[in-house]
Amino acid sequence: GTLDTSTTGTHTYTVTATSSDTGTGTASISYTVAGAPPPPPTPKTITQTAPFTNSTTLAKSGSFTDTLTTTGNTGAVTFVTTSTPPGSAGGVKVSSSGVVTTTGALPAGTYKASGTDSDSSGDTGTWTFSLTVSATAITQIGPTTGSTKTGKAFTGQLKVSGSSGTVTYVQATGALHLTVSSSGKVSARATLAAGTYKATGTVKDTSGDTGTWGYSLIVVATKLTQSTPTSATTTTDKVFTSQLKVSAAHGKVAYAQSTGAPELKVSASGVVSAPATLAAGTYKATGTARDSLGDTGTWSFALTVTANKLTQVAPTSGTTTPGKTFTGQLEVSSAHGTVTYSQSTGAPHLTVSASGMVSAPAWLVAGTYKAAGSARDSLGDIGTWSFALTVTANKLTQVAPTTATTTTGKGFTGQLNVSGARGTVAYAQSAGAPDLRISSSGKVLALATLVAGTYKASGTVRDTLGDTGTWSFALTVAATKLNQVAPETGTTVTGMAFSGQLKASGAHGTVTYAQSTGATVLKVSSSGKVSAGTTIVAGTYRATGSIRDVLGDIGNWSFALKVVATKIGQAAPLSATSTAAKSFTGRLKVSGSHGTVTYAQATGAPQVKVASSGMISAATGLAAGLYKASGTVRDSLGDTGTWSFALKVLPSKLTQIAPDTATSKAGKAFTGQLKVSGAHGTVTYAQTTGAPHVKVSSSGKISATAGLAAGVYKAKGTAKDAYGDTGTWTFTLSVKGSKLTQSAPMTGTTTAGKAYTTKLAVSGARGTVTFIQSTTGTQILTVLASGTLLAPDIYTPGTYKVTGTMKDSFGDTGTWSFVLTVEAAAPPPALQHG
Repeated sequence: GTLDTSTTGTHTYTVTATSSDTGTGTASISYTVAGAPPPPPTPKTITQTAPFTNSTTLAKSGSFTDTLTTTGNTGAVTFVTTSTPPGSAGGVKVSSSGVVTTTGALPAGTYKASGTDSDSSGDTGTWTFSLTVSATAITQIGPTTGSTKTGKAFTGQLKVSGSSGTVTYVQATGALHLTVSSSGKVSARATLAAGTYKATGTVKDTSGDTGTWGYSLIVVATKLTQSTPTSATTTTDKVFTSQLKVSAAHGKVAYAQSTGAPELKVSASGVVSAPATLAAGTYKATGTARDSLGDTGTWSFALTVTANKLTQVAPTSGTTTPGKTFTGQLEVSSAHGTVTYSQSTGAPHLTVSASGMVSAPAWLVAGTYKAAGSARDSLGDIGTWSFALTVTANKLTQVAPTTATTTTGKGFTGQLNVSGARGTVAYAQSAGAPDLRISSSGKVLALATLVAGTYKASGTVRDTLGDTGTWSFALTVAATKLNQVAPETGTTVTGMAFSGQLKASGAHGTVTYAQSTGATVLKVSSSGKVSAGTTIVAGTYRATGSIRDVLGDIGNWSFALKVVATKIGQAAPLSATSTAAKSFTGRLKVSGSHGTVTYAQATGAPQVKVASSGMISAATGLAAGLYKASGTVRDSLGDTGTWSFALKVLPSKLTQIAPDTATSKAGKAFTGQLKVSGAHGTVTYAQTTGAPHVKVSSSGKISATAGLAAGVYKAKGTAKDAYGDTGTWTFTLSVKGSKLTQSAPMTGTTTAGKAYTTKLAVSGARGTVTFIQSTTGTQILTVLASGTLLAPDIYTPGTYKVTGTMKDSFGDTGTWSFVLTVEAAAPPPALQHG
C-alpha cells in the first residue's frame, strides 16, 4: 500500500493475506511506520553566572558549600568536572547538579576546578570555580618577656591564641643564649652575663595556621657594693698602700680607675698606692668594679695627707711713730728645716721678705698697717702669719665755737679752734662755700646778704707733725614766716568779672607777691591784687605763689575762684519719622542758654547731619532703618549740655505682579521677566531656591535651559530696591512633554520552532528612548529597554501580544504594543513503500 505522509507522527498499517494451499483461513500482520520527526532546535550556549570564586578559612573548609548558577539553559543543567579526575578536583568537588563541596578540611591555598555543562535541549557551556582557603593568623600571648639574675638558670613557656590543633614552634634567632623547643619551652643557662637577650621565630599548627613569636630575657646584674676601706690617713714623706674590697661579687673582680691619678693609683686587682712625695692635702680617686658575670658597681677612695701646722709666735705686731722706719723678724714654731715666707697682703706699707724680715718706710702717716701671708717648711708643713704695725699720731679735737646764730641782713665773723695741736695748724674746707668761707687760719666769714636758713661748713685740720682732725660749723640765719590771711577763695558766675586783694601777716616792710601757677585765668599783681575777666567759662580756677618781704621773710599764698555755669537742656524735637526716598529737615532747640548757642555733632553723620546752628537735615537717599545722632551744645558764656535725635525711615513693601507662572515644552529654552510694584529706583532680585533648573538674575530675568525634562519647576527669592523697600517673589514653570507615537513594526510573523527578534521604533522622540514592558506576553515575549523584542523558538502556533510604555530623555511619553503570530510548521514530505 501507500504510506500516509500527509501528517507527522506514528501510523499503524495492517496487511491481510490468503494462503494458497488447501487449508483455509486468513492471516494478518501489522507494522508501524513513524512519520518524519520535526527538525531539532538550534543548540544555545549556556553561560555561567556567579559564583566563579569563593573563599573560606582553614577551620571552615571542611563544611564549605556553594552552588554554581547559569543562564541561557532550558530546564535542569548537568555539570561535569573535566579539570581533574571526577569527584576530586584537587580538594574541590562539583556534583552533577552544580553543588560545590570540599573533600574535607583543606590546608591553606587556592583550589581550582573546571568542566562542562549541558541541558536536556542540547545546549552546552563551560564553568570554572576557584576556592581560596586562608590560614588564620596565630597570635602570641604572654609571656613575651622574662627576667632572672646573673648566676641563675631560666625556664619559661611560650603561649599563642587562634591555633587549631597541635602547635609547633621554630626558632629563627637568639639560639646562642636562649633556646626554644618545638613545644615552646624557653630555657637559658646560668652563665649568662647581665644584659637583654632576644629570640624570635615562627609558629604553625596542624591546620596550617601560622604566626610569629618573640621573647626577651633580661638578665639583671647584681650591684657590687664597696666595703671598707674607703678612706685612709697618712702623713707627709710616707709611702701609702691599701686594698679595695667589694661585696656580692661573682668570681674575679676587675677594678678600673676613672679619676685620681697620678696622686692615687689603683691597679686592676684593687691595690691603692700613693708616693711619699705628696704634699699635705686630701686626694680622691673613683672608678668602677666588674665581676666575671657582668655585675658592676662603683668605688671611691680618699687619702688625707696630714701636714704639721706651723704656728706663728711673737712678734705679731709693732709700734712706731710718723717719720721713723721700722724693722722686725717673723717667727714660727714646729717647723722642719728652712721656713719660707710669702706675703699676700700689706705691701707697700709693710714688706716681708722670704726669710721673714718685716720692714716699713719712714713716710707712713699715723694709722694701723696690716700684712698677712703664709709660711711653708721643706717638708710641706704650712701655716699662716699676720703682722700689724701701728703708727701713732695725736688726734686734733675741735673746741668752741662749732655753731652760731644771726638774723637776715647781718654779716658774721668767727674763729675756729682745736686742742692737742703741735706747731702750726692748717684748716682745709671741703663743704659749705660760698655761704660760709673758712680761711686756712680758721677764720669764719658770712656775708650780710644771706637769706633765712642754716648754713653748714666742714673740713679737716692738720698740724706740722701730721696730727689730724676734723671740724664743722653751722650758722643759723633766722627769718620771720609770712602767713596769708583772708581772702583765699572767691565765687562768680559766667559773664561777670572778679577782683580781690591778697593779704599777709608778719611782714617787715613792703611785701612782694610772685605768681607761679594759674596766670592764664587768674592774675595776681606784685601788690597782691587778684583779677579775672568776664570771658571765663564755668569751672574752678586756682592760682598759687609766694610772698617775700624786704628782710627775706617768706611765705606762700593760694587762691581759688569758682565760676558757676548754667546747664543747658534740650527741648523738642528729640525724634522724627520719615519714609524712604524722601528728604527731611528740622531744627534742634535748647533752654537755659546765654547768648549764641553752638551745636557740635559727635555721632550720626553723614546719614543725619546737624549744623552748628542746630539745623537737622537728612538726605533723600536714606534706606529704611533707624538713624541716630548725638552731640553737645555750648553757649557763648560756656554753659554746656548734650542733645540727641533719632530719625526713623520706614520702608515700603514691594508686591510681585505677573508673571508668577509660565508653561513651556520639553526641549525648549524659556525666558521671562519678574516685575514688582511700589519700587523706588533699581530693583535687585535675589534667588534662594529653584536653581539651576530655573535661574533668576539680579535684574529679574528668568531663564530655563532647553535640557529640562517634563515636570514642574519652582523658584523663589526676595526683591529689594535702592531705598531698602523689600518683598518676596515666586515663579512656577510647568514643562510639558510631547506624546510619542509607535511606528512600524507593531506585528510580526514566525514559524513554530523558530526564534524571532525585531526592533521597536517610535516617532517624535528626542534623545534616547527607554522601553518599559507592562505585560508579560504570556511569559514568552521579552522587550528590552532599548526596544529589542526577543521571542524564543515557540512550538505552539498562535498569537502572542506584549504591551508597555516608552519615555525619551526629555520626558516625552507614549505607549506601544506588538503582536507576534506563530504559524504551524510545514508537514514533512510523504513516504513511499512498495
